[in-house]
Amino acid sequence: IRKALSHNNIKNRNILFDIVFILGSPVCNLRSCTSVTSAIIEEKKRFKDIIILSTPDTYKTSAVKMLEFYKYVAERLNSYSCLIKLDDDTLPNLDEIAYKLSSSILHLPGINDAIWWWGDFRFQKPEHEKSNPWYIQSNTLKHNLVYETFLPFFASGWGHVLSLKLVFYIANEFALLDNKMWMEDAALGIWFDQLAQKYQNEKQFC
Repeated sequence: IRKALSHNNIKNRNILFDIVFILGSPVCNLRSCTSVTSAIIEEKKRFKDIIILSTPDTYKTSAVKMLEFYKYVAERLNSYSCLIKLDDDTLPNLDEIAYKLSSSILHLPGINDAIWWWGDFRFQKPEHEKSNPWYIQSNTLKHNLVYETFLPFFASGWGHVLSLKLVFYIANEFALLDNKMWMEDAALGIWFDQLAQKYQNEKQFC
């Protein structure tokens, strides 16, 4: 990541990136927690790029963790134009991201006042096989589905970009948004759909 940030060939020098790593609170026994927490604190002091949230850091709490992070961004990191979310097994090509953002989105008239979400979108059914790691109980989600058997359109979790205005909307509606979907990418699709329905008369919600 640091090499990518210092790369000499960023295609658009008007786009500056900051990288932060988001951790929830450790889920461990007392002895292992002490060593894990000490190591994290040392790394945080060394690199100054780690944010530790109160949400327990487990796979099943990823959506709530993202909600807490969006609230954190709205309160403390609100000088940016957009937020790129990446999975921890994703290495970004910042050259290409900078080029795509500058050529496809950020130059558009009025874009700083618009709500937008950019990524590799998909439209799919919830997983009904209980042995599947992404299984979701249908009765939990039924009231959230746009169509009878499909989840709302959402961007694949490996990486996507949100306008900071969208982050603000999510943060402001924090308590009202549905947290039953634990997969944060599909959950964001549900939240976006809920916000779009609530604010459908606002011209700038796109």
